[in-house]
Amino acid sequence: MDVGASACCGVVELYHKRWSQSEAVPTVSNMARFLDMEYEVVRSVEPESVAEIRRRGKGTFVDTENLRRAAEKAIGRLVQRQ
Repeated sequence: MDVGASACCGVVELYHKRWSQSEAVPTVSNMARFLDMEYEVVRSVEPESVAEIRRRGKGTFVDTENLRRAAEKAIGRLVQRQ
């Protein structure tokens, strides 16, 4: 995030698909909104519960195509601002 730049700023938040917004605390969506930043969220793709993932100890898996689309969407909106 290049705060102060003409095309500032965008955030892509990643978290487990089974978490609700309240369980994914702290979420950055409110901070992004109040700072006039573009915001996208990408949820993980694995079928396991959060408890199973914690026991496994290897974190979550993210679909890279979804991540790419989210980043491109945020960047596209930033470019339109200029």
